[in-house]
Amino acid sequence: MADAPAPFDCNMTTFRSAFSDSPARDSATDPLAQLRSWEPLLLPAFAEFDGHPVDASSVANIVVRSDNARPIASVSPRYNVVLHRTTCALFDELAARGVLTDLRCGEFNGGAKIWIQCRPKQGGIAQVAGHEIRQRLTLLDSHDGSASQKLVDTSVNIRCANTYRLAGTEGFALLRSRHTSGARDRWERAAEGILRATQGWDKEIERLNVWAKTPTQHADLRAVLDKFFPIPQGEQNPEPAQEARNRISWAYEYAPAALPGTRYGIFQAMTYYASHEIGRDRTRAQSLLMGTAGRLIEKTHSFLARLN
Repeated sequence: MADAPAPFDCNMTTFRSAFSDSPARDSATDPLAQLRSWEPLLLPAFAEFDGHPVDASSVANIVVRSDNARPIASVSPRYNVVLHRTTCALFDELAARGVLTDLRCGEFNGGAKIWIQCRPKQGGIAQVAGHEIRQRLTLLDSHDGSASQKLVDTSVNIRCANTYRLAGTEGFALLRSRHTSGARDRWERAAEGILRATQGWDKEIERLNVWAKTPTQHADLRAVLDKFFPIPQGEQNPEPAQEARNRISWAYEYAPAALPGTRYGIFQAMTYYASHEIGRDRTRAQSLLMGTAGRLIEKTHSFLARLN
């Protein structure tokens, strides 16, 4: 009979050496020091039978802390972790670009729940045609298999386990990713989308303010509708395209912060349609971040930028 596999060596040197290549930071000034000091490690589960270790990884795995080797939870074999250094990297880059402030983090239940929270700089407010844009970006994650990783926009200031739960239930979900085999790839794609959205933020606000003062005609709105929602010819059903055109035309005149007669008004109408009409409620935020709705907004922006 073949020898049973050896249990994982849970000594502290093994854990710490795995992350020795991480750049040194001053823990006194690093707002993410609490999470950066350890990682969730996914290890195969072993049981003991008749004095011999038995590989139980086909049934369960164990999530442990890299700083003290303490187990956090038993999880299914399909469960996958997203490392803290991966999530921290997004917030590090946003801070380096000067687009956020008040960066904080924390953990509950021995690391089973972790969070990162920040506010955009200057209070996170931009004024475009009198429309106030505000957000608070919050990462919520669990290492015990109880919840998906989420990015939410919320006004809740996390201070305890209760406010952690409130932020998750009341916040607007920008991204929700299950802890399956593709969890890390999904997070990295989402992070790329967020970073792209922050590029040239000040210049973009300046551009939108110019658009708010740029007069347009209904012919310009019609040109946008014809570009992105043309009425099909022949036997193809025209109703979906016509319904989209009707909803966008309504948003142009009556949606919150509508500014008809301006280039910004057209962009706002298309943005309203993308963020309120495309897809389902539970998937719409993800579509805005890296899907159909987000691509429609990007293409509309490019089209309007070239409009004479």
